[in-house]
Amino acid sequence: AVETLRSGVRMVGTLPIIGTGLPTHYEQRLSIEELKRSIKTRNKELLSYLKVDKHQSWLIEDMKKDVARGRMHKLKLVKKLDTSKNLIARRFSREQGVKADGTAKKRAVDDMTACGVNPACTPREKLTLEGLDHLVQVAKRRSRAGVAALKLWKADIEGAFKRVPTSEADQPLLWVAVKDELQQVWVAQHKTACFGATASVHAWHR
Repeated sequence: AVETLRSGVRMVGTLPIIGTGLPTHYEQRLSIEELKRSIKTRNKELLSYLKVDKHQSWLIEDMKKDVARGRMHKLKLVKKLDTSKNLIARRFSREQGVKADGTAKKRAVDDMTACGVNPACTPREKLTLEGLDHLVQVAKRRSRAGVAALKLWKADIEGAFKRVPTSEADQPLLWVAVKDELQQVWVAQHKTACFGATASVHAWHR
């Protein structure tokens, strides 16, 4: 895991076994070679249907923040990108509740399935998460052990996936696009794992 953080995680291909999930056989839906051969066609299709997101200005500002934090390369207009060699995914927003100030809590999501990255990624285990039932059992056992004042504490790691670097070999497949109100398409390239990619989940568990 330490070496993975040094070299960066792979976002496509067969993923390494983590050991925390149930070993499962997944069929490879798309090879890396097929994905790379279809980059130009996939990008052309994406740009033909890309629309202005409801929160497009927020999405662009969020990308600029990731650039400042070293998580993305600098934004540029798509016309300055070689779309025959660099794969682009649609970036869109999702509202997830309301903040204390009454504004919408938003998350940026990258459609790594439609662009082909997820189909070219093959896990070898089904990951399982500990849920509320586990928490209740732990609380019961601690109570029986004599712990009188049980308290819950939640720690949310901001930009969790974005703390995991990606392999430089896969970064040409990790461009995302947002269209602004002037119909200009802005793109930026991920340096770190992104929300929307299967490999990001496995990398975070690893």
